[in-house]
Amino acid sequence: MENEDLYTLKPLDCVSKQTQLFLNKKQLELLQLKAGRELNLQVGFDSLTVQVAEQHKDPSLATLYLSDTAFRGLSHYHGEALWLVFHSHTQMRLGPTFAITVSYRLWNHPDKNYALKKRAQLALKKGILLYCFHLRKVDLENNLVEACYLNPQAQKWTREFLPFPQVLYHRSYFPFAYFSRQGNTNNIYHKVWANPKIQKINNAYRFDKWTVYQALARFQHTNSFHPESALFSSQALALFLTKYPFCYVKHIRSIGGKKVCRLERAGAFYTCKMGGSIIKRWKFSKISRLFRFLRKKFGKRLIIQGGITLARLNGKPFDIRVLVQKDVNARWVISALSFRVAAPEAVVTNVAAGAQKITLAPDDDLLGFGIALDSLQHMAFKTLDALEAFYGSLGEVGLDMALDNDGKLWLLEANLQPSSSGYQKTATLGLCNQIFGLPLDYAKYLARNMFSGFPQNQHGVVNGNEPGKTGAF
Repeated sequence: MENEDLYTLKPLDCVSKQTQLFLNKKQLELLQLKAGRELNLQVGFDSLTVQVAEQHKDPSLATLYLSDTAFRGLSHYHGEALWLVFHSHTQMRLGPTFAITVSYRLWNHPDKNYALKKRAQLALKKGILLYCFHLRKVDLENNLVEACYLNPQAQKWTREFLPFPQVLYHRSYFPFAYFSRQGNTNNIYHKVWANPKIQKINNAYRFDKWTVYQALARFQHTNSFHPESALFSSQALALFLTKYPFCYVKHIRSIGGKKVCRLERAGAFYTCKMGGSIIKRWKFSKISRLFRFLRKKFGKRLIIQGGITLARLNGKPFDIRVLVQKDVNARWVISALSFRVAAPEAVVTNVAAGAQKITLAPDDDLLGFGIALDSLQHMAFKTLDALEAFYGSLGEVGLDMALDNDGKLWLLEANLQPSSSGYQKTATLGLCNQIFGLPLDYAKYLARNMFSGFPQNQHGVVNGNEPGKTGAF
């Protein structure tokens, strides 16, 4: 059971000036500790040295008692059950600290966001200390962030300055690239993102459409997954309009279907259209005018892609957002499939542009969409292999896949911070628990893996100094 590794800390009703950790006989046996041993105890953000002592008051395995002096030293502990990350004969670490970067609006009103509240509630159940913060609210001099967390006793969001987390999930836009080039390392990039003491759910802070294409193009087993793409230029525009019946021009960082248009040649004219439920159209007599229009409307950071004729459901084009997440053992899992069914003439299939969203679990029947789960898994896992080879370790990715008229699957885009909006309305409670819970499970793996040089036995006790993986009982 998941809760077998969760422990609540309480003060022992006794007078003691010592900082002591009291364990019953069974706990001493399981942890292979002896009374009188000195131990470094870390509880979330708080760390103190305690002396192990035996108690006969409570035989429960799930409660750890501290002397009153030691318990007062836990300034950030609110009585919640915490996961045992790691222990040895000299150390015990409880409750990994996990932070999510969010937008200023979300940081200011965390109570109004279902996904954030769901993550916080699941974190409490899993024994993780979770908080969110905005990257403009970081005290670089003192290594603190102005954080929001769900107080487990009051069930209300509380704001407090907290230390940097052990595990970070970056889900808000910030110009890290600018700071990464600065000679002065006292900035957000170097102190937070590039901090080697902080584990990341995704070891990249952004994807863009061009580098994703490059990542897949490097490997023989993935170079056919993605539509042919090129950086946008007048020469590329002329080539793609000659080579394909239609093509797409996209900004390399467009989101929500914005800055995406479909181009085709119709007789003596070139047509351009964009939108979902509402379509805008333009027509040009010369390709040079089309080129200047696109540059002016979308800017310079564009790519051009060969067009794919999407399969249709009841006459409407659709694609699939495949949510892929790592579990507590760092294994990739397809946790949810969101079919986005657009208007008949839509250029994009984003929900923000008016598409209908149908969310299914991987074990639901997919035959109505003409797709086999095995095919989705094969493409998803091969794609993630290529992306991790290019970007480094990843933990949660949204893959936008499409089925064409010939039954071939294509990867359209990869998203490093896949949207969590809409799951409350389109997914079951059990599926929501998996969608929002798996990154927390992977955070456990990352926190535990910080001690991977110390192999443990089945009860989490260190077995000498030979290299190997860790675990908690």
